[in-house]
Amino acid sequence: MNRILFSVLLGVSMYGRSADLQKTRFSNETQTPSPAVIAASPYGDVFVGLDLQGSLGKKINMGSIKRLRDNDNDGVAEEVSHYVSVDNPRGIVSIGNKLIVLHCTQKDGKVYGQDISVFTDANDDGVADGPGKVLVKGIGNPKFIQSRGADHCTNNIRLGIDGWLYISVGDFGFVDAEGTDGKKLTCYGGGVARVRPDGTELEMFIHGTRNVYDVAIDPFMNVFSRENTNDGVGWWVRFTHYIQSGEYGYPCLYKNFIDEMIPALGMYGGGSGTGALFLQEPSWPAKYNNKALMADWGRSQIIIHEVTPDGPSFTNEPKKFLEVPQVADLDVDASGRMYVAAWAGAGYQGSSSKGYVERYVPVGWQYMEFPSLIKNSNDQLLDLINSESATARVYAQQEILRRNDTSMSNDLIKLAYSANTLEARVAAVYTLAQLAKASAFPTLEKLAEDPLLREHAIRLLGDRKSFNQSANIKAVVQYLNDSNPRVRVAASVALGRMNNVAAAKELLAMAIAPKSKAAPKDENADQVSKFTSEKVDPNNPLVDIEFDISEFKSLTLTIDSLDWNTGDHAAWVNPVIILKNGKEIDLTKVKWQEAKGSWGKTLVNKDCQGNALENLKGEALKGIGTHATSNIVYTIPQDAETFKAQGTITKGASSSASFKFIVSEKIKKEGPVKSGTKCSNPNPDMIVPHVARQALVNLGAHDLVIDALNSGDSKLQKSALGVMKFMHHKKVIDALEGAYNQANS
Repeated sequence: MNRILFSVLLGVSMYGRSADLQKTRFSNETQTPSPAVIAASPYGDVFVGLDLQGSLGKKINMGSIKRLRDNDNDGVAEEVSHYVSVDNPRGIVSIGNKLIVLHCTQKDGKVYGQDISVFTDANDDGVADGPGKVLVKGIGNPKFIQSRGADHCTNNIRLGIDGWLYISVGDFGFVDAEGTDGKKLTCYGGGVARVRPDGTELEMFIHGTRNVYDVAIDPFMNVFSRENTNDGVGWWVRFTHYIQSGEYGYPCLYKNFIDEMIPALGMYGGGSGTGALFLQEPSWPAKYNNKALMADWGRSQIIIHEVTPDGPSFTNEPKKFLEVPQVADLDVDASGRMYVAAWAGAGYQGSSSKGYVERYVPVGWQYMEFPSLIKNSNDQLLDLINSESATARVYAQQEILRRNDTSMSNDLIKLAYSANTLEARVAAVYTLAQLAKASAFPTLEKLAEDPLLREHAIRLLGDRKSFNQSANIKAVVQYLNDSNPRVRVAASVALGRMNNVAAAKELLAMAIAPKSKAAPKDENADQVSKFTSEKVDPNNPLVDIEFDISEFKSLTLTIDSLDWNTGDHAAWVNPVIILKNGKEIDLTKVKWQEAKGSWGKTLVNKDCQGNALENLKGEALKGIGTHATSNIVYTIPQDAETFKAQGTITKGASSSASFKFIVSEKIKKEGPVKSGTKCSNPNPDMIVPHVARQALVNLGAHDLVIDALNSGDSKLQKSALGVMKFMHHKKVIDALEGAYNQANS
């Protein structure tokens, strides 16, 4: 969790949970204090990672994992066992009798780096049978973990239907992490890595994030994150669709080189993104189901981001879902019970007396016991692959893979064509590909003839570098010009992984990126007075505000953040409404209709913390103290003509505080931040060229791009130059230098 607690933006559309969801306190603060991460088995065993030193502590022996079990299904855990002691638990996945855990390590009596380990509980007593086996060693950065703590370290793990563990990496990064097969990987800065559950094939999935804490993965392998405060153009959260091989801009691109990165789907002001879950469980109402649920610790909210397809990616609309104090993580079991970890004021250093777990189920929900996977027949497992429950499909797949019974391949092929839903058909394809490995390639080529399965079959032909060289590259190349941009993306990514430059020419033709879209215009641009740190007079920082409100039916005064603001102390000084007859109405003496904000309060003649309202010199002010972001709504008389005030920073604010004061009829809603930036403005047209470029870089197609540079074809030259920016090779540098000298000779 980021150190800075950010503001809440108001006016967000809110689902009515009180009428249709039932909440119980699953565990209390003595059982699960400081719950940093949570994972549910399909049966409803809940594993909670406790971190009693929070995000900034550097001590050892302060973390553990508890197993919670609700034996009578009343929504309260009766059985709490100490599963294992680990430092700074940050990610948990339960598979069968094994628990895969991302955690910090020790060296010389001090906290050190991070490993991913697997623990076993063979007798189901809720206690790990012994020390864990390391799956990935050194996937954290010892230097920064020791100097700062774990708040920007490697953060969480989540299992996809493709059988990979997706690892959220903060901007501490890691150097020479090593899997069980000896493969090493380095990540400078943040991103998402992935590894097989046995610790093999460690690799990067995407790069260029700041402090992603967790990802939500839908049944079609779309990966989403509400990234934990990305400070390229403001300390704000961004909701992003991660496309394999993509570069997402941090820290080098998204201020000045936006055409070279994939932009986010939206930027939403202050917050602190934590746990994430894509919910698809048939017992949940449609308005919550099939949605990306994203926890925001700073806002104490779980927010639903409703995504709508847009070419190879999406657009999205955020809506409040649940209010949970400093929510850290969430997960769901195969019976549809959702579990939510509340940090609940445990602080940046953690607490032994604060924090708990809640359980949510829909009103009228009926418990249905999930069957024992290990006791199920092969046919019963196939029935679960055909389930409407995403959780059931994932864990049934894992049991099929554990059995390694390749005789099930034909049944999976049949299911790929005949399952009840597209999600189940796709799950059958991913299960087949993992079970049969390279032997599945001819079948995947055949499945690619089905437009609904094509994207996934093509992706799987290139998915596993350990054996994808035997795939038919021509079967992938033919889909580079498919009418579906998602298929073109899948084909480009697959070709970039197949270690064969045969398709490099076709990829180069696709790699000409369009210009990024213009940033959205601020809908309140004519009603905004900006107040930035460059204008601050430490002795008396004020900005004059005067607006015509003669056409307004109501008045909303909003203070919002500008670049680099963290939701700080501000005030409306001497706010008045001037009537058409010249009479002034002092708003410090008028009761507002509503006043809502984030961590502070809105008070008359006091600041947002309840202290006397003063400027930076300590002089008293008359006005309304509040903070960014906040909204104050007034009912106004029909003959109102002008609003007049001064905006100011108040005593106690950060020296870098910067605001915009908005006068309008509208409450500021959680739409995209109108900051003048394009790095969070969706641009689906550039995604196919981007991944084609990345494929060429991954293939090391240096000779091809050099030939294109020297070809005289202006389009190929443009594409080659765009690719060469990311090719760090001497022959490329020499070619660029030669072309430059020739052009200037």
